[in-house]
Amino acid sequence: MTIRIRDNIGWVPVVVLSLLPLVFWFSAAPVRIRFSNNTLILLSLGQMAGLVGMTMFALTVILSARLTLFENYFGGMNRVYASHHILGSVAFTLILFHPLLLAMRLLPTSSRSAALLLLPSGNWAINAGILALVALVLLIVLTFFVTLPYHSWELSHKLMGVAFLFAAGHVTFIQSDISRDTPLRLYVLGIAAIAVGVYFYRTVLGWWLVPRFEYRVESVKAINDRVVAIEMAPRGRAMRYSPGQFIFVQFFQTGISTEAHPFSLSSMPGDGRLRIVVKALGDYTTRLQALSHGAIARIEGPFGKFSHHNYPNKRQVWIAGGIGITPFLSMAGALGGSDYRVDLYYSANSEDEAVFLDELEALAERLEHLRVIPYFADTKGFLSARAVSELSGGLADKDIFLCGPPAMMRGLTDQFARMRVRYHRIHSDEFRLR
Repeated sequence: MTIRIRDNIGWVPVVVLSLLPLVFWFSAAPVRIRFSNNTLILLSLGQMAGLVGMTMFALTVILSARLTLFENYFGGMNRVYASHHILGSVAFTLILFHPLLLAMRLLPTSSRSAALLLLPSGNWAINAGILALVALVLLIVLTFFVTLPYHSWELSHKLMGVAFLFAAGHVTFIQSDISRDTPLRLYVLGIAAIAVGVYFYRTVLGWWLVPRFEYRVESVKAINDRVVAIEMAPRGRAMRYSPGQFIFVQFFQTGISTEAHPFSLSSMPGDGRLRIVVKALGDYTTRLQALSHGAIARIEGPFGKFSHHNYPNKRQVWIAGGIGITPFLSMAGALGGSDYRVDLYYSANSEDEAVFLDELEALAERLEHLRVIPYFADTKGFLSARAVSELSGGLADKDIFLCGPPAMMRGLTDQFARMRVRYHRIHSDEFRLR
């Protein structure tokens, strides 16, 4: 349980920082006055929604900066992004209710005044807030309801920072408790300034400021007609990493986009080179099959806490689905000389799709405590938690690691939960930017 608490401790400062402006706000005027009638109640609720929503919006921008220091408090970069996603959804809801509640307080006396509060006017502070809200609505719709190409989706997230700049302009110049109460003003503008600085660090100046490693493509080996293994050698300082981690890679070659994509490392730490395995699942990954020897790669990382090294229990079950085998290749290669006892399930639709089975079985022959268990849907059906329990002699004393299609990981996690496997013993490597 200690590990699970550790992996979620980041939510404590997030919640505290989000609610802290309310402490200053309540201190600025008596509560009995703020909530003395219906009009003031709506005004106060609107102000509270705006303060907390703006703070959460700033923290959402900060969490999106891909800073490795956050990993220790959320249990890995994938969980940082999941937290960013949740926090952003709550922030958007509160920011949306902020003007609606303020407008509702005016309805009993003047519907025209209520409507004008939501429309552009000569007040540029209000206009900045309206622009921020409109931009947020459009970007949220694109994020949640439209399937965009990766580069368009990445651009939409960069534009979230522009929406935040408008929101920061709104809170800076609007006549409100923020402008009248010094502690509240210093807090809100301070956290907004940090978020703006982080946005410029990551998005505007990231090419120059974000640390990266430069590698050169040494080989591109076709594993089958849809999977290639790309091996890279450092051009200068080599990156240090742990088995199971992932990186963001930009390749520089004509015909291939230079946008950064995440890939798990399948190479073993210590040999100086990096290997990633790419399955053709879209335009970008398909083009990588034509990557040439000598192409330059800029690498950011490493990221992630999905490694057997990070958990004290040395009796483990690893479950890979399809291309989800990649982090386990690195982890299995690092087992030599350790006292881990690992059952590795390699699940695929058919034996033809288990492209690294020979490599893993050869490794298992050398490692006494690694057992590789292939499981193919065309002969045995889909892998189930019950089958894993039976083949591994029970699960009560084991940690379980999952990597594969999201539906598979969710399904197995639910099955393990129904079998009373404790949640803090189940670890998944689901890195989804969207």
